Parts: sequence; C-alpha cells; structure tokens
Amino acid sequence: MKKVLIGALLIVIIVFIGVNVFSDREYESDGLQINNTYVDGSTELVTDMSVSGNLLQNKKIQFKVLLEENNVVSLEKEDNTSDMTVKVTGVDGDEIFSEAINESKDFTFESVSGEGELQLELSNGDHEFVIIINGESQ
Repeated sequence: MKKVLIGALLIVIIVFIGVNVFSDREYESDGLQINNTYVDGSTELVTDMSVSGNLLQNKKIQFKVLLEENNVVSLEKEDNTSDMTVKVTGVDGDEIFSEAINESKDFTFESVSGEGELQLELSNGDHEFVIIINGESQ
C-alpha cells in the first residue's frame, strides 16, 4: 500500500513539474518602475518622471507639481504604450485639466501659481513614457 501511495505521489510531482517546465505561457509581471526628478530643494514637487512596466489592472498614480500661471506638460509615449488619462488639480483642489491621452503630446493650461497635483489613470497593459512639467528634463 505504501509503495502505491509513494508511486502515485511521485507521478503527481513529475506531472506538475513537467507542466510548469514545458508550458509555453509567458509570465506577465504586474508593476511599474517610476523615476522622479524633484524641484530643487524639494522632496515632493516633481518636475519630470519616467514610467515603465506592465499593469494587469488599471491603476492611478498621483504626484505633487509646482504650477505656474501658464503651464506646459510634455508627454512622450512609446508606440506600444497603453492609454491613460491625465488630470491636473490646482492649489484649491479644483480640476484644471483632464484629457485622455493616446499618443505623445504637449498640453498647456493656465492656473494659479503654487502647488498642484497631477494624476495619471493608467489602463492595463504596457507603459513606457516620460512626462516633463514646465521645462526641460534635468
């Protein structure tokens, strides 16, 4: 009886290992690598960021930015990058700008100077992009 149980257990282990080793399915990771550059002297206010990775589910990321009266945000996306929505809120918390982004683009908007927030709503899929806020990447 013990030999039968040990034999059955070995067969199950061998089949399990074989299925995992010879499987053609690719492993899909879920996560983003985000690199930020901050305003001089700040640990919170972002001037530019690069994002790369893959998401299995939609995700929101937000970060603080220094807004000026006239703002220019440049978004450079790789061709395979999934869609996203960009939202900007001002010092008072009111939404200043919101747009679905499908390709690389510069967008401009006016606001009161001060601290604001930029929110990215990323759809599932691959992401590879750079955002530059009010100026050149440092």
